[in-house]
Amino acid sequence: MSHGFPPRESAGTEQHADALARALADRGHEVHVFAATRAPGRRQYSATEEALAPGLRVTRLVNNTPGRPLSQAERDPAVEAAFAALCARWRPDLVHVHHLQFLSSALRAPCPVALTLHDRWHWCAAGGTGLHAAGQPCPGPDPARCAPCAAAWRPVHGGLARGLMGLAGALAPIVR
Repeated sequence: MSHGFPPRESAGTEQHADALARALADRGHEVHVFAATRAPGRRQYSATEEALAPGLRVTRLVNNTPGRPLSQAERDPAVEAAFAALCARWRPDLVHVHHLQFLSSALRAPCPVALTLHDRWHWCAAGGTGLHAAGQPCPGPDPARCAPCAAAWRPVHGGLARGLMGLAGALAPIVR
């Protein structure tokens, strides 16, 4: 499970999850990946499933929310319902969580769960940045330091990001 998966999303966490999934599939394991994806123009929470390699399938759940306050990102009942339905169908032996951004922190699995912390997102209330509001680096989690960040953090998209998101939404129906 990851907040994205190649080839659509391909940063560090996604590449690590892909390499691990492919190595497991190469060894004969049946691997099913549950990943969020951004797809402007597609219905929110719609899902697609594809085979990427023998023994490797990915289900991509559309979450076009570009960013939201931590209090709104903590739980997402629609994502939880989609994951529960997939678990009922897949019946996994193990769930490996790589990242929960664009997913939900309240996902429940019917089996053991492994979690790999690839970055600060899981514990940093400032969107995983590891920075205080004034931009100084944070030395690490502490209730006194984290509470103000959790209360104040809001994703801010600059003009270019807003413009590109709008353009992507306008072009999505054409370039599907």
